[in-house]
Amino acid sequence: RECLIEHKDSVRLVRTFDGVQMQAKTNSVYLKGPYHRDLISITASPGKVQVYLDMIIEHAEDLSLYQSKAWSKFGDFLQYIIEIESSHKVIVDYKRKKLPFTQSIKSIPFLEKVKFYIEDNSTVMYVENYGLKIMLHPDGSSSISLNTYWQKTLQGICGNFDGDMTNENEIVEDDSWFDYNADNILTDLYDYGY
Repeated sequence: RECLIEHKDSVRLVRTFDGVQMQAKTNSVYLKGPYHRDLISITASPGKVQVYLDMIIEHAEDLSLYQSKAWSKFGDFLQYIIEIESSHKVIVDYKRKKLPFTQSIKSIPFLEKVKFYIEDNSTVMYVENYGLKIMLHPDGSSSISLNTYWQKTLQGICGNFDGDMTNENEIVEDDSWFDYNADNILTDLYDYGY
């Protein structure tokens, strides 16, 4: 399925994965991974696409008991950043690359091979193992293609990808980002840098 993101003046128009045409207020797509983390975040602006990949680096040992439990569950998440800009400019982890090329991101599961190339004058990022294809088109619009493995794991501008065209604007309250501390107080894990 494909999501198309167009920019007309100050308006952002989207055709979601479920085929709904709508005006979007946000500009990001979130693919959820383990523990409801944003495994991949994609931000689309006119003539630019930024891709943020979460990677687990290490576990901490010198935190409080509660923090250590949370850390052992979530690990230390850092972001790997990819920028795709107009005129076929690609920056991977702050280094400019010449197209075409293949990038290995070994610290992120299943991203041993990420391909970047030009197709029909559009700049493409293709992750075969994820079934993910991101294209930045010459007119500044962008499109994101995903296979159905990602159904019901999406949030953001491209809808929820659940096959239902009637619920694209629904906001789902999800407390999976929160945890309870020793005093049974609901605590945002981001307060601890997760």
